[in-house]
Amino acid sequence: MLFGLALLAGCTKPSEDEFVGTASMGPDNSIILDIASKQENGAIAHGHFVYPPGHPRYREILEHVGSIKPGETKPVRPW
Repeated sequence: MLFGLALLAGCTKPSEDEFVGTASMGPDNSIILDIASKQENGAIAHGHFVYPPGHPRYREILEHVGSIKPGETKPVRPW
């Protein structure tokens, strides 16, 4: 199951050197993304997404996040 808030349109794109949030891995190997984006008007959008191993985008998310093990948390760069 995927839970989350969609990021709002009009958000500024961070540079490749910035982080947009964190990724952690649960004990069941689910990838949990907590990300934020600042809009041009100063508002901040937050998203909390859970990708279990059977999710269609799991492999894509894991490749972007990189090496991560259950219990670990690491920063995430923009896509």
